[in-house]
Amino acid sequence: MKTVQFEGQTHQFPDDFSDTEISAALSGAAGPAPEKGLYQRIAEPVTRAVSRVADVLTEPLVMAERVRQGEPIGQVLDSYSAEAMREQTKNLPQSDRFTPRAEQVARSRALVNPLAEVVVPQTPIELGAMLGPGGGGVAARGAGRGLQALSRVTGGLVGGEAAGQATGEPTGRGAAIGGGGAVAGETVSAVGSKLLRSLPWMKGVIAKGDERNLARAVGDVSEPLAGLDLRAMVSGGGRKALTADREGRIRAIEAAIGNQPINVPSLGGPMPLRDALDALSKVGVRLGQHPADRSVRQVPDALDYKTIIGEIRTGLDAVDPTGGASAAFSTAQDVYRGGKTLIRQVLAQEGLFTADGQFNSAAAQKILTNPRRAELLRERLGDENYNALVNVAFRGGSPADRRDRLSQGAGGPFDALKTWARGSNTGFWGLPMALGRVLAPNIGSQYAGRAPYTAPPALQAILDVTLQKAGGAALDPANRR
Repeated sequence: MKTVQFEGQTHQFPDDFSDTEISAALSGAAGPAPEKGLYQRIAEPVTRAVSRVADVLTEPLVMAERVRQGEPIGQVLDSYSAEAMREQTKNLPQSDRFTPRAEQVARSRALVNPLAEVVVPQTPIELGAMLGPGGGGVAARGAGRGLQALSRVTGGLVGGEAAGQATGEPTGRGAAIGGGGAVAGETVSAVGSKLLRSLPWMKGVIAKGDERNLARAVGDVSEPLAGLDLRAMVSGGGRKALTADREGRIRAIEAAIGNQPINVPSLGGPMPLRDALDALSKVGVRLGQHPADRSVRQVPDALDYKTIIGEIRTGLDAVDPTGGASAAFSTAQDVYRGGKTLIRQVLAQEGLFTADGQFNSAAAQKILTNPRRAELLRERLGDENYNALVNVAFRGGSPADRRDRLSQGAGGPFDALKTWARGSNTGFWGLPMALGRVLAPNIGSQYAGRAPYTAPPALQAILDVTLQKAGGAALDPANRR
């Protein structure tokens, strides 16, 4: 037997024990571990439970990886028997000779366990920082991104300090961990997303995404336009879609009333529905696109238009007392006029696309918030639909807070140099700034609302918590209560 003196105590080990094995054994005999506090006794089993759930959820990824590495699928499935699982994982933390299954489990746990510790607060200070006023940005989720960030920082500071005081921590420790970690998380996220947006060609990528988002919003507001891109809506595809939709609705109405004539006194009495609609269209052609555009002599036309609309509804009710035909007619009119208004007043407006064909989000925001145009859009689309379009254009932000300010050019790496070479920005700093923009041509762009590639609230909260944990460990690695 080998005899070793350690910390005033005598320890004996078998003769075949190596120095490494003796050191490992003595490290475990260094004395009892600090007594766990109440919070840690609760947090540890919860963390293990979360880790196990994550293990189960990641099993398909483990199986896919084994198959990708060339293991037969039958062997992969057989290894999931209860007996095989016990055999493969019983000594997982100590074994150096893993089966493929056990090795994958080890890799999975190496990722899952730290994530579980992030999800489950490991100290009272971490819990306080997460649940403090505005923690995770919950209290200010409907506010701008600046207020959301301030909310998360304030929540971390106040909640962390409150938890620290409740558990006897020195004054300021909780605030430093909770608030400092949140500040670090917000800074890392903001800088990272800004750098990503600034890279070459990212301006075009962002513009394409904004274009798709607005197209989807337009399709949600006007059903016939759904599935079309903005350019197709303007080039004629939108008008064709609206006409086809209206034609289908009118045919359905004609079928419902059995093609009976309807009485329209302003147009001379009973006539087929389609004739009445043709006459209505001719009156509409004489009207301006907005009531403010109509001259005094055109006002009677507007009155005639409204009168004819009312008489058509009345005539439809006379032949269909259920009111279904007149309701369908009103819907057909609203859908058609709303879609045409979107195309004319928004999508076909000058500046929506740049000279090189790139979608201009700043122009879209300006178009939608023009007071006169906004009034017409609210009238034709309804407040809810108009607000939905504005919300998408401003990425959830308020038009009163900020609009997009985009850098010149398409966002290519040499755009600034080309501008300098053409004689613009030729001052002392012109060339150095142009060279600097080779790597970050879109660095000057500012985006309204939730800027592209900004971390979502849940991911931002995880980042804040991770850095709060790192701060806590840096201040006191043994701080576990």
